[in-house]
Amino acid sequence: MKNALLTVLILWGVFSCETEVEPTKPAVFLTKNELTTILVDVQLLESHYHNRYQRPNVYANALDSATQIVFKKHSVTKEIFKANLTFYALNQDSLFSMYEGALDIVNDKINSNFED
Repeated sequence: MKNALLTVLILWGVFSCETEVEPTKPAVFLTKNELTTILVDVQLLESHYHNRYQRPNVYANALDSATQIVFKKHSVTKEIFKANLTFYALNQDSLFSMYEGALDIVNDKINSNFED
């Protein structure tokens, strides 16, 4: 009985992983470049707050307020940002290339600061 139950659970797990989710485009769709630009600003903010306060529970509210300013700068809302990030996250290659692009932008900013 144990083996039959274990076999059923394993088969269920294998077959449930095979179903591919078809991503639905968000109502307000951001291109990869638009979302990457927003990601850079959000990541820089998160990095600043983490380096300064170390513990996310200490700076969570301040970071949330600061990201609202970033979203306003880019004419999006937190919900639009999350929906688009979720959309691109369903395709790991897209998400990887976006974070890779964001890292390149941050590195360029760092290098330009050293050159000045």
